[in-house]
Amino acid sequence: MSPWIRQAHSTFLQIYGVHMLDQFPFADVLPIKEDAPPLPKPWINELFYYDQINCLKDMSRGKQWTWCEVRPDNIIGFVPNNNAYCLAQTLALYLSLFRYVEGAGASCPFPGSGKSWEALYNESPQDMVARFSIHASLHPEETGTKSFNCAGEETSWKGKWPIICQYFDLRSSSPVDGSLAPSTYMEKHRQDWDRLAKESDLKSGFVDNNISHPYFQHFIMTLLDFDRHMDMGAMRATGYTEIVNTKECWTLAFDRMRKARIIP
Repeated sequence: MSPWIRQAHSTFLQIYGVHMLDQFPFADVLPIKEDAPPLPKPWINELFYYDQINCLKDMSRGKQWTWCEVRPDNIIGFVPNNNAYCLAQTLALYLSLFRYVEGAGASCPFPGSGKSWEALYNESPQDMVARFSIHASLHPEETGTKSFNCAGEETSWKGKWPIICQYFDLRSSSPVDGSLAPSTYMEKHRQDWDRLAKESDLKSGFVDNNISHPYFQHFIMTLLDFDRHMDMGAMRATGYTEIVNTKECWTLAFDRMRKARIIP
């Protein structure tokens, strides 16, 4: 088998321009497919992904190896030492503290906008992205020089917020005006977190660190308030059949955080 190189793109699909927000260029051609045209200027000039792909094309020309591109949306998973864009960790810390302060069974409003509550999109389970990347690497005859959307089921926050809250013994509710953002809530109840961490023998360095980016939660759950779901047909056509639902995706991430003593 020929040597192999894989190219993975960013989360939340900047390759399709979701960061353009109200100028998102593919709102009328959903679900998004891999053959979508490049972004218009000046947006295309601000992304390095296209240059990476062109570089791989040039480097692999005439060689014994090839490449493919994997396009996940927001990746839901666990990292042991913080990550600037780990939404699962941000919500795990917040909801653990919310339950501690407000009590089991408390109603927890969705900490985002009403429009994002309804918007359809896909999330990419950490393990699924890894397994498909391996699958793609082992089948260059099917995947070489091609791009592949890689994500789980299409859903909305309205559908998955109840599932996420249930893990922490909380009741979910739709957005409520005036609710505190997770980062603000954590700051307000920092002493409560310190007590919770001590009582539960949690590892330190996950609430206050110089890596995590609280604004990422706001971006994903408030500013991304439009449908942006992807077509998975190309990935399925390679013979990769795994389907990971919302509960499996988030439960696995939270379970790993508990095992690592990041949350109680």
